[in-house]
Amino acid sequence: MISSYIQAVAAAPIGTTANAKMSVTTASATATFTADEVVVGTGFGGQTYRLVSYSKTINLATTGAGGMDAGTAPVSGYVALYAIYNPSTSTSSILATNATSAVMPSVYSAAPYPTGYTASALLTVVPTNSSSQFKVVTVRGRVVGIISVNAFGTAVAVTNSVVSIASIVPPNAVEISGIFVLSASTSSNLGLALSGDTNQTSLQNLSLSNMTSAQAIISSYAGLLLSTPQQFVATATVTAGTPSISASISEYRL
Repeated sequence: MISSYIQAVAAAPIGTTANAKMSVTTASATATFTADEVVVGTGFGGQTYRLVSYSKTINLATTGAGGMDAGTAPVSGYVALYAIYNPSTSTSSILATNATSAVMPSVYSAAPYPTGYTASALLTVVPTNSSSQFKVVTVRGRVVGIISVNAFGTAVAVTNSVVSIASIVPPNAVEISGIFVLSASTSSNLGLALSGDTNQTSLQNLSLSNMTSAQAIISSYAGLLLSTPQQFVATATVTAGTPSISASISEYRL
């Protein structure tokens, strides 16, 4: 289909978007990604184009432009969505590729483009469920909101425990946000600190003194930078009793 998008040399970097968004309210093989503008390109230092009033529906059950690049969508993994552009026909589309095992580049390079398409830009990376469908997500720019998932829990003190979150966020995620929960079984001093690595970079901390029996404290954290893809480091402090200490993830940024 011939697009009404504007083709032009763009000064903005590849992947720049304006008002980019996608919402999946129930698990589905299809979703629509929209943006006021997307900048795509053939590669860094190459030709770039502005796609205006971009609105494309992706179907993970198909292949080619508008679907997966090849094969089937991953089971309980991640897919990267790319805006793609055919300058010869001024046609734009969208393309999904398996993003479960590696960081996806800003310009599509996983396999040959659909015929005629030569420019692209990474739009987002989102999770799939056990039926190879999109999970419930809200995408706004480079931020992906997910249903809160518990990422760490302990009832004893731990120091610099490396926590894998590969089942919650994709390799492309560079920071996470979520919720701390501290609950005491008896009077105790409790604390939970999350960091990007064992040097405690990007530290996010919640600590409370003299928590009483059956007391629970819930607090949010935001912008925890991940030094290594798909993992963070946790340190929990406990002075008495058998508490419940946990952290969940409800959002990640690419």
